[in-house]
Amino acid sequence: MKNIFTFSVCFFAFLLSLSAQEEAIFNLYQANRMLLNPACVGIGDRHQLFMMSRSQWVGVPGQPRTMAATYRGPVTDDVWIGGMLMSDQSADMKQVRAQGAYARWFKLPKGGRISAGLSAEFHNYRLQTSVLDNPLNDYSDVMLADYFEGVTFFDAAAGVYIEYQKFYGGLSFPNLVRTRIGEVNGKSKGGTDFMLLTGYRHDMARASIEPFLQVRRVLDAPFQADLGVRFYMLEDALIGGVLVRPGSGNTAVVSLGTQFKNLQVHYAFEWSFDKINQYHSGTHEVAIGIGINRKKPAFDRKHTISAD
Repeated sequence: MKNIFTFSVCFFAFLLSLSAQEEAIFNLYQANRMLLNPACVGIGDRHQLFMMSRSQWVGVPGQPRTMAATYRGPVTDDVWIGGMLMSDQSADMKQVRAQGAYARWFKLPKGGRISAGLSAEFHNYRLQTSVLDNPLNDYSDVMLADYFEGVTFFDAAAGVYIEYQKFYGGLSFPNLVRTRIGEVNGKSKGGTDFMLLTGYRHDMARASIEPFLQVRRVLDAPFQADLGVRFYMLEDALIGGVLVRPGSGNTAVVSLGTQFKNLQVHYAFEWSFDKINQYHSGTHEVAIGIGINRKKPAFDRKHTISAD
């Protein structure tokens, strides 16, 4: 019975690697919003490096593990560029994702601004040789053989993002031209996926509160909606957050972070209220951000809302 369960979990993790993890699945996207939207490449007033790690369903065989490194920074006051390298391992499937992004900011009245961004990326999927040890696999399957050799997709995304006083909102469209590299007469897929993020930061005497909403529909994954709130205290030296994700596993996430000068550290714990939760000890995420000051500020931070 235990072996059947182990195989079932590994198989589910394999399917997850082909679908739900097409887009970044980090719960700490509020700390690094370029995970959701290429228009967010220019958030902040400095060069920004992020290292992120996610361990999902700790204790389950073949659990998904994701690592990511991102960079964003200015070319001019209005033009920003960014890049991301992500590695995801789910059961015997490994995905590597490389992305480049560009964003252009335009000023709005009363300190607001709007950004338009584009990104291009490659996804490579490869099955590990450990799959050969499983007698249940059919090695004559053409798809299985392809993934042993490695399958690569090209994709592009576009997005817009606005900051106006204490309000922010962004809408992005991933998987616009998803095409398999090297496929004869291959057809592109996509064009109907989207990710929406919006929120408002309310400042009080000694703290700030920021309710937000994140909604997404991405390739081969269920519709997802996050309802959350973040808390800022001690001049942002202490940052806490809670979000709930009804429907998609009935998930709850709590996060805690700190920011000191150009360094920030965040942690998130996710718990899903589904049947598999009795076999794991939750999902853990860590994000470390390092800022590098630029010589000339691109804009006045007093009039913007920033994730860093």
